[in-house]
Amino acid sequence: MSFITQGEFDPAEASYPDYQPKRFGLKYSPPTIILEYLVPSTGKLYHHKMRVRNLTAGAEEILAHIKHRHAIYLGTSKITDDQLLGLIRKLKGPTPRETDVDYHSYDLNKLPPEEVKVHKDRMEGLFRQNSKLPGDEGYEYDVRKDFQPPMEKSEWDEDEDF
Repeated sequence: MSFITQGEFDPAEASYPDYQPKRFGLKYSPPTIILEYLVPSTGKLYHHKMRVRNLTAGAEEILAHIKHRHAIYLGTSKITDDQLLGLIRKLKGPTPRETDVDYHSYDLNKLPPEEVKVHKDRMEGLFRQNSKLPGDEGYEYDVRKDFQPPMEKSEWDEDEDF
């Protein structure tokens, strides 16, 4: 590995020749892009953390800063600017917890009471938004539907008492 001390900076000369980027990860607090890479000569996986300090700046400006600061890892053609711009845009957008409504992925029993209340309030809002009350357009009283019989036989619900 060579380091340039004077003159023009060339990222290709400052990069690791023996590394293979594998995948990226995002950490929202503090905003960080994590690069997982493999060094084939040793067979080991490593993580390099790239902290994104100013999310109020434009995505292109953040990209230029990250590429300059982490040129050893990003100075090759192995990682494209489009990949990094996509990750920066994800960090700049709302966190997954603010937009997700898939509560099956959360274990609410393990959250602190304040956070459970936030989730319950959000679920209550979604319920009220999607419910239809008498007088609303599309409201039907006593809806009955026929469901198809199960495709496979299931042993867990067979009971001889019925």
